[in-house]
Amino acid sequence: MALGTMLKAPLLLLGLLTEGLAQLAIPASVPRGFWALPENLTVVEGASVELRCGVSTPGSAVQWSKDGLLLGPDPRIPGFPRYRLEGDPARGEFHLHIEACDLSDDAEYECQVGRSEMGPELVSPRVILSVLVPPKLVHLTPEAGTMIPWVAGQGYVVSCLSGDAKPAPDITILLSGQTISDISANMNEGSQQKLFTVEATARPPGPPVIEWPGLDEGHVRAGQSLELPCVAQGGNPLATLQWLKNGQPVSTAWGTEHTQAVARSVLVMTVRPEDHGARLSCEAHNSVSAGTQERSIMLQVTPPSAITILGSASQVENKNVTLSCVSKSSRPRVLLRWWLGWRQLLPMEETIMDGLHGGYISMSNLTFLVRREDNGLTLTCEAFSEAFAKETFKKLLTLNVKYPAQKLWTECAPEGQKLRAGTRVRLVCLAIRGNPEPSLTWYKDSRTVTESRLPQEPRCMQLGNVEKSGSTFSRELVLVTGPSDNQAKFTCKAGQLSASTQLAVQFPPTNVTILANASALPPGDALNLTCISVSSNPPVSLSWGKEGERLEGLARPEFLGEQVLVVTAVEQGEALLPVSVSANPAPEAFNWTFRGYRLSPAGGPRHRILSSGALHLWNVTRADHGLYQLHCQNSEGTAEALLRLDVHYAPTIRALQDPTEVNVGGSVDIVCTVDANPILPGMFSWERLGEEEEDQSLDDMAKISKGPTGHLQIHQAKLAQAGAYQCIVDNGVAPPARGLVRLVVRFAPQVEHPTPLTKVAAAGDSTSSATLHCRARGVPNIVFTWTKNGVLLDLQDPRYTEHTYHQGGVHSSLLTIANVSAAQDYALFTRTATNPLGSDQANIQFVSI
Repeated sequence: MALGTMLKAPLLLLGLLTEGLAQLAIPASVPRGFWALPENLTVVEGASVELRCGVSTPGSAVQWSKDGLLLGPDPRIPGFPRYRLEGDPARGEFHLHIEACDLSDDAEYECQVGRSEMGPELVSPRVILSVLVPPKLVHLTPEAGTMIPWVAGQGYVVSCLSGDAKPAPDITILLSGQTISDISANMNEGSQQKLFTVEATARPPGPPVIEWPGLDEGHVRAGQSLELPCVAQGGNPLATLQWLKNGQPVSTAWGTEHTQAVARSVLVMTVRPEDHGARLSCEAHNSVSAGTQERSIMLQVTPPSAITILGSASQVENKNVTLSCVSKSSRPRVLLRWWLGWRQLLPMEETIMDGLHGGYISMSNLTFLVRREDNGLTLTCEAFSEAFAKETFKKLLTLNVKYPAQKLWTECAPEGQKLRAGTRVRLVCLAIRGNPEPSLTWYKDSRTVTESRLPQEPRCMQLGNVEKSGSTFSRELVLVTGPSDNQAKFTCKAGQLSASTQLAVQFPPTNVTILANASALPPGDALNLTCISVSSNPPVSLSWGKEGERLEGLARPEFLGEQVLVVTAVEQGEALLPVSVSANPAPEAFNWTFRGYRLSPAGGPRHRILSSGALHLWNVTRADHGLYQLHCQNSEGTAEALLRLDVHYAPTIRALQDPTEVNVGGSVDIVCTVDANPILPGMFSWERLGEEEEDQSLDDMAKISKGPTGHLQIHQAKLAQAGAYQCIVDNGVAPPARGLVRLVVRFAPQVEHPTPLTKVAAAGDSTSSATLHCRARGVPNIVFTWTKNGVLLDLQDPRYTEHTYHQGGVHSSLLTIANVSAAQDYALFTRTATNPLGSDQANIQFVSI
């Protein structure tokens, strides 16, 4: 019992102190100089007491000290009429006798013996005389003896005051002869030092209190784990607690804390949607209660908006796909919106249906055109509502867009380059992107190339695996050329795409035969001899000799009509500048000059002069583009020719203003400038990266190209034309260049007016909070302002908090009002959206629930 503990503590302390001092009593062997020593004594106020002192050396001067004050050797002790020394001094008896003890006698005492011829100075151990003072005052409230009517079931306070006692009094309050143990007591100082006053109060058990977590009492979410403590203060015995749900017991477990006179019970439950409207009650009673005290809470359950997306995440590009987003039963109903990456998509249809437990099911159908650029993007369906403005529920779907390779090409020896039989040739097939990843297959003519070696082709052929680097896939075919490869068509295929190259392999004849028109003839007749060689490339040049001497005439070098004057090569590839010259004797030297510098006949890091005089270049760069001068010489004369190397390279976008901005109704050019060779008239094309198929049309825009610059002209710009555009430049050298540019159409704010949000209701009890929403479109960014009944809202007021969000051309402002007051906040709130092109506004009526 709390009171018993509080009131008995002083007595316990005094008892310990007394017990501790009692240990100083004279032991069996009395100290030298004393035959009797004083002891700690306790006496009730008004009684007499005697402190003993026996001295072994009679004749010495003996006196007592009280709290250090010497009382003197006079047996009558002047100044202390109730004090005297008792006993026979001749026998060493000097006992201190005190009549009618009172609180002033409560002190520490010593028996002191002065130095004399008979012995030394002596001092007895210090002892305590404790004087007990009974209570002198007892006062009952209500006043004892009075008749006061009490109402059954009500609680009343009874107090008892008792004071000026030592130690502090222990108060007991009886009800019809039975002790009320559950009382509280306060102890204070009395009218004098060492006296105490105690006031004890008896109370009935207090009503139970449910400690609700959070601010919104009763508001919970389905699936939430709820822990509700119920506390009842006081009562004797302490209260018995139980929990009821809709009048039915659900928990009868409780515990008590006697030191604090508290009964406590904790209800643990998982909230379900069907608990909406359930009444949770905590009841408290004890054996002497006139009735049961109860505290109840009504549950308001908001089921979770679990979301499901119906439809496949795997789609083929450039196809319209329809997906549905469905929420589980929710209260209040939720709104659904779609996002693809950072871009919001507009649904085709929205439906609200009745759900379980008084909730609503929301469904949103979305149809949009899937493009390859959407591959890997996250499609999000988001549910939101006023009931949970600070949180949203999302379902995510990662799109897997299937599309063929964007571009397929081969890298090998330049088209038309002559390759000697036995030369090691590397053919590479390359493809950009593609989902699923493209599988690259090589064909020779119509036959699939494999690692196996055919009997008629006893040579090496190595086929590599498909490799990936970034978004580029490649597969290499390495072969040693032979006669069967001449004019053979090597093709690489990836799905419906294919790229081919044809090899020109030079090989010598394996046999030469001379045929005569007669086997025998008389002298003087003519004989026709024919020289025949088997297949070779290029065709062999046949010459005749007689007895080791060549039969032909002398001639200076002369370029033939088949001499190639322009050679085309691709950057990073190879180039062969061929020589077709006739001379007898053969030219002694072939000298090549480029931009005034003579190329070393011995070769260099990227060039070699072949025995035929042809110039072979590799790792060609655009810096190699230009005129090459060839000088041939023999003993009969010289000849010169100019050959031009035209190096082609893929386009590179040099300038593209992103973003390009225009006001609604204005005109603008999206300009795309590239560096490329060759520059073709139709190499520029434009694409619109829109959501709907009709958005892709560029019919209302003019497409103009001038040399390396392409223009997309837009007149009378409309909001629907805003978005991403792609400049694509393809001059036949892979890969094409692509540049993304955003067209921003600036327009004045347009505030959305969703019907469910034109009125917002909340309790005006200064404990609730509410959130007002404002959503507007506009470019450039919008600034929001709020007014209440036409007066600008002071956002420095801690009750108002604004959060602003900007996402592209969509802007949102959320105004949260804390501690809603009916007097201050039930008003007409106006939201205004402003940017440099204008402003727009809408009203929200804030009303009571």
